[in-house]
Amino acid sequence: MRIALLSPIPILLIASARLLVVTNYDTTSAVALASGGGLVETLIGTVIPLLPPYLPVATIFFLVNRNGQLAAISAALTIIISPAYVDIGAGLRSTWDDLKQLWVLLWARDWSALWESQRLVVVVAGIAAILGLIWWVRSLTGWQFVRRLTVVIAVVPIVASGMLFVDAVYRVPFDVNYLSRVARTPWTPAEIVTTRTGQIGVVYVMSISNGWFVVMRNFDRSIEYVKADQVTARRVCAVYDETEPLPLIIPRGARQHTAPPCLPS
Repeated sequence: MRIALLSPIPILLIASARLLVVTNYDTTSAVALASGGGLVETLIGTVIPLLPPYLPVATIFFLVNRNGQLAAISAALTIIISPAYVDIGAGLRSTWDDLKQLWVLLWARDWSALWESQRLVVVVAGIAAILGLIWWVRSLTGWQFVRRLTVVIAVVPIVASGMLFVDAVYRVPFDVNYLSRVARTPWTPAEIVTTRTGQIGVVYVMSISNGWFVVMRNFDRSIEYVKADQVTARRVCAVYDETEPLPLIIPRGARQHTAPPCLPS
């Protein structure tokens, strides 16, 4: 029996896994966070960090699956929220240079160099070719058969060009370190919380209810309860001192703001 991606079971599993990763696999801390926070906050906090850097890839995915509406929406969102490292002109020039390099490696049949230099492009273009061939084989004989074969032949270089352009402009991160950092980052900002007895270090305020702060320390992800009337100051800070570039199109008057770095935990 098929289970829809947005049905309660997958959502519950994703939220539970997210809580366990954030709390360093401590089930007691995970249960404490689950009781103090909501499912919606957990899921939104999981999606938001992944949305800007990976929207360009989602656009190509929707195009390969011939979903024009979702591809158009994803492309529009990419332009206004995904960080762009170069402008469109520089991205097109870089794409052209990479395509020429790909052609040289293909012509020379230097498969090892091709794999090392453009591994992601090879994988995605290969998947597109396989999907296209399956779609082609299922077609009927005659002109429809020939027409679909032409489409398959055209799709592979288009997908490869799209991936090269996305890599040049958006530099989509696929390294394990980045994904691990995003998975372990809670859905609330890091803060320096000061109480009447002094600072309690870098923490994440997970919830405030019944006169108590539920905070999680950044260092060891332990859970602590602090009385609300003991808190004298709160300051949002950045655990990772990194500044991402702005999107290709930004609203008029928008200014980039970077939180000050956190103190040692």
